[in-house]
Amino acid sequence: MKRNLLYLLGVLLLLSGCFEKEDKEEVPEPATEPEIICYLQKIETTYTYADGASGSTREYFTYDTSDRLIKTAKHSSDGMIFSNTFEYDANGRLTRENMLDGDGNIDSYYDNEYDKEGKVISYTLSVYSNQYGKLIPMSRTVCSYESAKQVKSFHHYVTKDGVETQNGTTQFTYTGGLMTRSLRLDKNNQKVKEIILAYDDKKKYMSALPAYWVQMVAEGFPHEHNIMSKAVTDATGNAVNKESFTQTATYTPEGYLASYSRKYADVKTEQATYTYTCK
Repeated sequence: MKRNLLYLLGVLLLLSGCFEKEDKEEVPEPATEPEIICYLQKIETTYTYADGASGSTREYFTYDTSDRLIKTAKHSSDGMIFSNTFEYDANGRLTRENMLDGDGNIDSYYDNEYDKEGKVISYTLSVYSNQYGKLIPMSRTVCSYESAKQVKSFHHYVTKDGVETQNGTTQFTYTGGLMTRSLRLDKNNQKVKEIILAYDDKKKYMSALPAYWVQMVAEGFPHEHNIMSKAVTDATGNAVNKESFTQTATYTPEGYLASYSRKYADVKTEQATYTYTCK
């Protein structure tokens, strides 16, 4: 009798253990959909000036099999205006941007220098010199950072007859991770230009081009959102109307800029539409 009771007790304990395992079994998390990435293929732009003159351009973007940007080409109704080609190192970093003329000849280029963390620490502009009959360095910009996505300042240098001299600085201010102000100072530390920027919360086309936007250590860096307004003042505090603008925009279902309508303070207007391939 005792043996039967012990046997029944053992069975009950075994069953209770099974129930506990079933109760504790974790339900798998639902699979998340992979992010859709959109690659810009074309920008079509029309513009009208205050005097009534107007025009249009079309810019095309070409990628390699690794989805890296390798060429842009901008055309007007009169033909090609310019094209750029892009070169990368073995680590996928953009090392050179070549600017080509209408005949396909390189008339200038940027060379980029990186630190061990992959940030651009300087870029050098070389241009074709009729005097020397070749491409020679003209200017160099040295970048310093607060973090990987916040550039602190530029130090500008110019080169003449092989001699490099300091040519001022640009200081940057960030708010909530966005570049909201830049201040250009001359070599005597006097104000040249101030820019105030405001953004949307949508994706800029550079979001899919990390090698490209990392190189573009410039206005709006790190280029994750679209600039919706730009207010520019000169050394005396007067507005620079031909550079200042506000705009409205539409977006793709994936959250990228689809079009904008921009109005400059000098009455120039500009409209653009963006075409993407998403995958």
